[in-house]
Amino acid sequence: MAARKPPYSAKCKYWVSGGTVEIDGGMRACLVHMFNRLPQSQRMQALAEMQRNHDAISDKENAEQN
Repeated sequence: MAARKPPYSAKCKYWVSGGTVEIDGGMRACLVHMFNRLPQSQRMQALAEMQRNHDAISDKENAEQN
């Protein structure tokens, strides 16, 4: 029987110009690693999108607490 994975675990595989990368670990580590491998223009777009999503989620969470 397989061991139970801790919450927020991830296993990801992505393709870059130099080949494939496989990561197994925490979701945050996988996200940061993939983000760092993006070309600059895509990093800027991804960062802006993540900030918008973070703001929307934070607003929703704050509204639920009040």
